[in-house]
Amino acid sequence: MSGICGICEQGVQIPRESLEAMLAVLALDGESGSAQQAGRSAALGVARRWPFQQVASLGGIRIAIDADLVMDEGLQEARQKTEAGEPTTWLAKYVAGLYLRHGEAFLEKIHGAFGLALWDENAALCLLAVDRMGIKSLYWSRSGERLTFATRLSAVRAGLEFHLAG
Repeated sequence: MSGICGICEQGVQIPRESLEAMLAVLALDGESGSAQQAGRSAALGVARRWPFQQVASLGGIRIAIDADLVMDEGLQEARQKTEAGEPTTWLAKYVAGLYLRHGEAFLEKIHGAFGLALWDENAALCLLAVDRMGIKSLYWSRSGERLTFATRLSAVRAGLEFHLAG
């Protein structure tokens, strides 16, 4: 199984190694790799099997997404504009752009199966969301101010164990 994972804790530099432990649990044979966006207050990652599993940053927003969205006109246009130059981030950047334009109401603008994690640096906000039908899932754990999440419970556990061992 592939999917997304991450850790959010305001004001703390999240080490890449903590995400790598989570990504190792998410990755299975045949995965096409992983990507991550790590930094102050949030680190997001994706173990990628499908092209619609992406991680990106845009305008103070970091996003990890696992989404099989319905191709509406706006999504099709975004794909045509950016996929050639950015085949592994176009969808994540499109959804981050929707958030920048519409705030949390951006969720009303996307349709299909999705799980996503978004970190808004300016608002110090971590937003986790899954599709309305619950096709995708996210598990999370909160320990003090630290939020650890992933599409598999075992990856959340790996992130917690890494943190406790460190």
